[in-house]
Amino acid sequence: MVVNLQLAVLQNDWLLAKFAGLLVYIVLGAIALRRGRTLKVRAIAFAGALLAFTYIVNTALTKSPIPW
Repeated sequence: MVVNLQLAVLQNDWLLAKFAGLLVYIVLGAIALRRGRTLKVRAIAFAGALLAFTYIVNTALTKSPIPW
């Protein structure tokens, strides 16, 4: 997307926020699927991953780093 639209990541705050949200989503997803030692930790990480996914989608739709 960045290459096709010729967007500068550091100049677009919403795109940088979207990438940061993606990293948070990946880390929480890894904890929820493999790294979490207890069921409680995995459930919390799963809920956080869902929130991160919601943030990514809303950021993409509104093109604002603060989509609410």
